[in-house]
Amino acid sequence: MRVILIYFATVLLIGCNSKRETKSNPEGNEVYKGPIIDMHVHSSFEEEFTNGAICLPIINTIQHFDPRDNYLELWNEKFQNPECEDPIWAPKSYEEFVRRIRQQFEQYNIVGAVTSGPLQM
Repeated sequence: MRVILIYFATVLLIGCNSKRETKSNPEGNEVYKGPIIDMHVHSSFEEEFTNGAICLPIINTIQHFDPRDNYLELWNEKFQNPECEDPIWAPKSYEEFVRRIRQQFEQYNIVGAVTSGPLQM
């Protein structure tokens, strides 16, 4: 289960990029740049960290599932061996994972977070 949580945290980090900020604001209002409290951050202990990749949309990661199979084993296999042309890869190390989180927190002025586990920063 923790592997899945780490996987989704990585996807969230990669998915939050500066390109999305370049969209126009149709109402002409200013974009909010104040402090943010992130209410959904996946995290884990360093010894639980694992890397892998997913295919987007996420439904493409496991397209068919037989309920008689062990879903966690199937998920872990697909996470380590994605079957798409351009998978989104998790960081190679826990240190890189934490570095990316720090970078995202600084970039988006995140001053607090509710995490799914400990975030050792």
